[in-house]
Amino acid sequence: MGLGRSHSFWSRLRLVLSGGFVLSALGCAGSAVDSTTGDVGFMPTDGIGGTNPDEPNGNGNGEPETCAANAVQCGDVCCPAAPPSGTLALLGPVTDGRIAVSVTGAPHIVFRSAGGELRHAGWGDGGWSVTRIDPSGGHNAAIAVDASGNPHVCYSRGDATTTSTLYYARFNGQQWLFSSWPDTTGKCAIAVTSNGTPHLLFQYNGTSPGLVYTRKESSGWKATRITASRPAELALAVDSKSSAHIAFIEGGSTTAEVRYTTSAKLTEVTTVRATDGSAVEELELAVDGSNAPQVGYMLRKADNTRTFAFSVARNGTWTESLPMQQLATDDTFDMTVDTLGRTHLVVTSASTPLELHRRESGSWRWVETLEEVASSASIAADKYGRSHIFGSGETPFYYSVAP
Repeated sequence: MGLGRSHSFWSRLRLVLSGGFVLSALGCAGSAVDSTTGDVGFMPTDGIGGTNPDEPNGNGNGEPETCAANAVQCGDVCCPAAPPSGTLALLGPVTDGRIAVSVTGAPHIVFRSAGGELRHAGWGDGGWSVTRIDPSGGHNAAIAVDASGNPHVCYSRGDATTTSTLYYARFNGQQWLFSSWPDTTGKCAIAVTSNGTPHLLFQYNGTSPGLVYTRKESSGWKATRITASRPAELALAVDSKSSAHIAFIEGGSTTAEVRYTTSAKLTEVTTVRATDGSAVEELELAVDGSNAPQVGYMLRKADNTRTFAFSVARNGTWTESLPMQQLATDDTFDMTVDTLGRTHLVVTSASTPLELHRRESGSWRWVETLEEVASSASIAADKYGRSHIFGSGETPFYYSVAP
């Protein structure tokens, strides 16, 4: 069970949701074309539906008008109804699950199935639609959704410790299209700007190994090498000005530092957190509504205790806080920021219930504890302030939590 979670300043109140809604299986479709060059793909037979939400309809007095069908109240506006929370029985056992949401709040999930296939699950027209991205398998997948509601995915055929091929796949509304880079190491990060431009971050392991940032322009992929010695965990986010923010861990376990740069100044890498003998084991990056970067990371002290640390940059200065201390040895986290500027944090492990926390106006608060446990969990947030959580494991689950 480990040490359990100790919260330094937010509420210890517990609320456990009972039961789970089991969704019927919708099946999978299609098979990918195995190729390492060009943009190639396959045509799924079931596709991915999109939601058809009503526009927000406030009446000016802080209360929403009556919401139409398939819409619910989100504060003083109507928003598209989220999928039912509960067990996602249709997916089967899942690893490497990651979630993202469209501009209308429709969730998209990329995951590795029990058979090893890389698959995508998208919510639309009142149900989940599942397609195969790559039947040959994929590890360490990441996902983003563009303004048209189409998912973009990066993943590796090999694991995070071996030289392999990195794949980028995007769904254009009809089929998955692929690009690839050989001689990479397994991990990648992906983000998509409002105009649909994909940005990728990955570690190259060929001649002159190092960290590579690339984005797709009209003339093709434009890649830039980032000076980094032994980069480990990496993270990527784009802001409202279409600039990319990049964070990574540099150095070994007791010499690890958290580092940061942007696409505008890739040669200027700054230190978020200098080494103090602690190991840095996980890393997430998000950008708030004012385009200020936020970095979350997990610290392991010399006595083997673990702490969730959080740093925010204002006017070029990073400020660190330690909102969660004495974490279990197997706790993992994920973090995101919504357009309202709220930070959404999920913490989970295979031995302790999943917890949701949010940070608003500089203060953290506990929101909910779910009865489910998961080996890992991923979180996304929509423009209405809702949290969307996907838990990986033998029994995967999805939860939507109101603002």
